[in-house]
Amino acid sequence: MTGVDELSHSKSSYPARLIDPYIHDGERIYGIGVTRYLKDHCRILNFTNYNTKEEDLTVWVYSRNTPELFIPETGEIRTVTPLEQKNGGYLFSFTIPQNRAIFVVCSL
Repeated sequence: MTGVDELSHSKSSYPARLIDPYIHDGERIYGIGVTRYLKDHCRILNFTNYNTKEEDLTVWVYSRNTPELFIPETGEIRTVTPLEQKNGGYLFSFTIPQNRAIFVVCSL
């Protein structure tokens, strides 16, 4: 790939040296994907479940305040119930339904 769109809906427009993790042609993806963003003094972690069953996760994140879960399908915002708070962060668990995403928002 050279960066020129051959098929605009299935090929990346980026130079060949870059890999777009969101474009997948004909392959099966499994597992949990994590993408990290920074915005307005927050770290936002996008956990995406590519599996065909719900997944229970336990994660530890740096955050000044208790992290929140954003559910994109409903717009619901939930404050997590920490299992433990240590070293400037929080350990907590949550469940991601099959083929869905949850955003974890942490204050910096």
